[in-house]
Amino acid sequence: MLGKYWALPEEERAAYRRRLREMWNLPESRVPTEPQMIGLLHTYNRGLRQPIFLGGAMGGAKSAWLCMLAIHLCNTIPNNRFLLARKTFSSFRGSTLVELEEQLESMPQVKHWPGKHEVDFPNGSKIVYMGVGEPKQREKLGSYQFGGVGIDEAPEVEHDVVRMLQTRLRLKAAQKANRLILALTGNPYPGWIREDFVKAPKPGYSFVRALTRDNPHLDPRYEADMKAEMPGAFLFDTTVRGNSNAGHVYGTDITEDDRKALIEYLKTL
Repeated sequence: MLGKYWALPEEERAAYRRRLREMWNLPESRVPTEPQMIGLLHTYNRGLRQPIFLGGAMGGAKSAWLCMLAIHLCNTIPNNRFLLARKTFSSFRGSTLVELEEQLESMPQVKHWPGKHEVDFPNGSKIVYMGVGEPKQREKLGSYQFGGVGIDEAPEVEHDVVRMLQTRLRLKAAQKANRLILALTGNPYPGWIREDFVKAPKPGYSFVRALTRDNPHLDPRYEADMKAEMPGAFLFDTTVRGNSNAGHVYGTDITEDDRKALIEYLKTL
């Protein structure tokens, strides 16, 4: 499916994304961007539980993609259950939840229960949202099983927590549809995200870049305004080889005698 999409001319790809917005009943301002579209198509071309990471700069519409994916999987798979999360609920409420509510505005058939942190779909599917950074928060999951887990700003969350949530991807309704999805977003700065998705990608792991310039829905002045707010700032793509501060492995495999000799040599400089 992804290969067929890339084979289309640019204009036809744009038309396909506009039709998708209409099919999914998304707001006018939520025509999928190119990275969002690639990310969505990637979820059809992977094994069960294999994660996908949409990463890049502020303004890359990563949270919008995550909410889009959750709504789509709940709309198309009856009795599905999708977990949307960030490290803290306060950060989720101020960012991801705002995006989710905007997308739900055009879906009167869907019922949002803010007090329960749940969104119910007519087909029996459900979006559950929460913070997952603290043990007390995770205890609320009980024995919940999910068909999809989406973590916004995933690099903030400890790797072990993400692994634990990945084990919850065993809901039969999603498994029958071959759509057990772990979706992550964030900036791929040094840490477990960069190691697993960028520096030395694990088998089956997918990384899709989403930069500010890829988002046509932003105010054209956005990047200029951000630079004005932060004088001297510039866009630095840390996903490009050589642009990270993750260090190197040179010298880690030399013998103890060679290491001592190198130290003695450095003392003479």
